[in-house]
Amino acid sequence: MSSMSLLKIEGLTFTYAHSDHPVLKRLNFQLEPGECAFVFGLNGSGKSTFALAAAGVLLKVAKGELDGRIELNGESVFDLAPHKLVQNVGLVVQDPDLQAISMTVADEVAYPLKNLGFSDARAKSRVSEVLELVGLSGYADLRPDRLSHGQKQLLALGVAVAARPKLLVLDEPTAYLDPEAEQNFWNVVQVLKNQGTGVVIMESWPHVPEFADSVYSLVDGKLIDGIEFRMPNPMAKQGIRLSDLRPVFDVEALRFSWGDRILLKNANFTVPQGITMLLGANGSGKTTLTKLLMGILRPQEGVVRFDGKPVWELGLSVIGRRVGYLFQNPERQLICRSVLDEVMLSLRAAEGGAVSEDRAMELLEYFGIQELADRFPLSLSASEKKRAALASLLALDPEFFVLDEPESGLDPLQLANFANMLERLAEMEKGIFLTTKNFRAPSDSQTNASAWLQCRLSANLLELRDGKVIAK
Repeated sequence: MSSMSLLKIEGLTFTYAHSDHPVLKRLNFQLEPGECAFVFGLNGSGKSTFALAAAGVLLKVAKGELDGRIELNGESVFDLAPHKLVQNVGLVVQDPDLQAISMTVADEVAYPLKNLGFSDARAKSRVSEVLELVGLSGYADLRPDRLSHGQKQLLALGVAVAARPKLLVLDEPTAYLDPEAEQNFWNVVQVLKNQGTGVVIMESWPHVPEFADSVYSLVDGKLIDGIEFRMPNPMAKQGIRLSDLRPVFDVEALRFSWGDRILLKNANFTVPQGITMLLGANGSGKTTLTKLLMGILRPQEGVVRFDGKPVWELGLSVIGRRVGYLFQNPERQLICRSVLDEVMLSLRAAEGGAVSEDRAMELLEYFGIQELADRFPLSLSASEKKRAALASLLALDPEFFVLDEPESGLDPLQLANFANMLERLAEMEKGIFLTTKNFRAPSDSQTNASAWLQCRLSANLLELRDGKVIAK
């Protein structure tokens, strides 16, 4: 290969300040203009660290010791001025909420352009091009926090490509996208690749885009060629007969809108004990509906009842004790100084008085994060935050669980463990309402978390479409 590759990494070793063990070990990697490299790795394998390193920002956002060399067009990334990095590298991180800083979608895309000296007219023209490219033309004046999580990922892609970078680094970019949005996302990336942009994709599920030129696995801190991984079997177990389950949530004539965007119109459905899955496209209103069930939002019309009583009459404190809620972005519910403290707080709320630290550690071990017990929760990866939040919810021992796209960010092994947990909770007569993305073909279960979960669970299926909830 040429010594002037677009991206060249030699002998990269990185050890976080809080650890004695390197997450990347003498890693070597090379990428040419117009090439696409796909990197598969389970959660905790170092994908996000590799992504930040490839984008030249690892030492700007993380404390640790780095050895090795990272070059962009033959120049060390550590010697590049910030504006040069912005011009040449586009980065989409796991959590798009970490990237949104502006008041409108259009301003968000314009922000890096203004920093690079674009005139107002030139920036406005480029913003229109980018929003059309990523399918967000109709959302230019909307606040980014009003977008669905999947739409936020599309916005993050738009911001990353606005300045036409030479290198695009994507860290699990499709985790929150429905099938149509995912295909559109890859179409955009392929267009950029064909125009000469180099692309590096990190994923915890082995769904390799057709346009990828090379495929690697990140194992024990090093890259190996290809993917050697045996997927867990998604075969569904025999479930409880739905006719035997009593209704817990009852939703009647529900209407809700954000401004002139009507998300729910005359929605009527019940949620019984056992497992109920609500499917829907990005932006269809799934997250809004979970917040209405919890009483966090109040509808313009209609009523939501829990156990026969309107949720806003019960109040958030009562609902919060009886119903465990997992936000789509779990960062919003992690409030303690350590992961262990998060679980201990939930145990105290559930049991009162002194609680056993051993019980808390058992829950952390169940989710594979016992070694993170002393870590500050907001310093964790997206997957680790989700598992910490799930451990805290389980510690509360509520009657019912409302989980907003819980599969997103979990790798195949973690998702199989999570599905087993849901089935055990259902057998204990707990109720579970979870949202997920639209139907997938069963064959997609080998490459997609939502498809795997839909194949795995025996559940009551609902779909949110055009503002109404339809039984499947």
